[in-house]
Amino acid sequence: MDFGEQVLADYPHLQFEPNSRQFTRYTSLVRMEPEPNVMVGREFLKTVQEEDRYNEIVGVNSPWSRLFEMNFPAYRELTLEFYCTFICRPRPGDTPEYPIYQGSDTTQAEVYFRLFGIDHFLSMEQFAVAIGLYTEAETRQPLYTEAVHKTAKGVLQL
Repeated sequence: MDFGEQVLADYPHLQFEPNSRQFTRYTSLVRMEPEPNVMVGREFLKTVQEEDRYNEIVGVNSPWSRLFEMNFPAYRELTLEFYCTFICRPRPGDTPEYPIYQGSDTTQAEVYFRLFGIDHFLSMEQFAVAIGLYTEAETRQPLYTEAVHKTAKGVLQL
């Protein structure tokens, strides 16, 4: 174990039960070197005269453009805690209107993760808005409500 791994091992929210799903993920992820944040650079696209083509394909202020342009500081401890505890169980797209999830049951939430030792239980819609992929208004548009029409074994199919 190198110095960085020891520092992470001492982080209180990365203490997992041996042989648990979280522990297995942690032992795999902690050895990986973090990659620097990479985003699509608008100035570069202008320089190579590809900004219009990019906008045609990805859109302007669309969920995809927001995803490709995200550039936030990353904190290894929090990233590891998120990845080690993340669970996603999307509901079938043909399910009648689903209420916004408000509760604390990991078997009912579509998305579960922990940060700073605090459990978070969200619907897919809440999660999409929280990470900045969609706005609340966009989650009520056909692009969001009708695009995903079914799930099979937890894999979204368009």
